[in-house]
Amino acid sequence: MQKSTQEIINRFKVRDGVTICVSSSNQHGEQVEIRESGYLVWRAFNWESNFYFELNKNLSYCGTDKVKEVLTEFMRELYENRCWKLAYRDAISKLESIDHKNELTQLCILNNSRATIANLREYLKD
Repeated sequence: MQKSTQEIINRFKVRDGVTICVSSSNQHGEQVEIRESGYLVWRAFNWESNFYFELNKNLSYCGTDKVKEVLTEFMRELYENRCWKLAYRDAISKLESIDHKNELTQLCILNNSRATIANLREYLKD
């Protein structure tokens, strides 16, 4: 499976009974499919123009975004007046375990600017 596709899949925690796999592969690319309880939910080739948008949309339907969970928890802890450094350290360790570098970088940027809860809410809108 291509690295960019695998990174998107790793970002989501899917419900029980949901499987994501490469159903076929050739010199042009791979066909990824999502099944729930054995039934086909979605299938597409990674060279299709809207592949990554549709993959994100269907994974959102079948599960939850781990990164948004971590950042929402981070925002909640800040709202409850928890120590900034402790909440930040916890969020960083959780993002590293998910291995999602873009959000890790964004969180570092937010930390350096001493982000407020409003900044975090804006970031989570995506």
